[in-house]
Amino acid sequence: MLQGVIFDMDGTLLDTMYYWEHVGEDFLRKIGKEPEPGLGKIMLPLSMEEGAKYLQEHYELDMTIEEIQQGTRAVCDDFYREVADFKPGAREFLERLRVQGVPFALATATDRDQVELVMGRLGVLDAFHCILTSGEVGNSKNEPDIYLQTAKAIGTAPEHTWVFEDALHAAQTAKRAGFKLVGIYDDTSADVEEALRVLSDYYIRDFTDLDEFFRLEMK
Repeated sequence: MLQGVIFDMDGTLLDTMYYWEHVGEDFLRKIGKEPEPGLGKIMLPLSMEEGAKYLQEHYELDMTIEEIQQGTRAVCDDFYREVADFKPGAREFLERLRVQGVPFALATATDRDQVELVMGRLGVLDAFHCILTSGEVGNSKNEPDIYLQTAKAIGTAPEHTWVFEDALHAAQTAKRAGFKLVGIYDDTSADVEEALRVLSDYYIRDFTDLDEFFRLEMK
């Protein structure tokens, strides 16, 4: 039976991954550096700190990790403040969980101040029982810590907790840690759609496709 839900944010609840794929590139061009081909794919699985370390080392930047993080954060703050929005059906799905008394949380690689910025603007910040970021945990979603700590915070065991993810590497981590998985399609990860579909207990194109999930899991 469904006891708890952990959501990724970008690419899962929010239609924002298309923007994140270019943040590193935009930052480098802003400081006069030419980004390598495919930088977005390299940066996507990394936490903000890991991404800053990569840029610092790979591009020999004479900047601290914190300065690089501040620079990349400034590039995308306006996007969260003014543009970012839910994927189809996501807001309604959160409300359905709330009405049915299912605790849900957010586990994201995005910094907390940006999470609070966008979720506050969208009016759902207080709906989450817990919000945890990769930066706060100390590693990326290549490690299970963020999922395990979030499940503990909402009081559910992994085997009774559903993780919603669009990224294959994160989905693989959650499954290895014993969580149930709902994979969700995103354009930026279309190349691994089939692999994510096979890995997932449920696979959806968007949140309007979850009636069967509720019918089976709310018994």
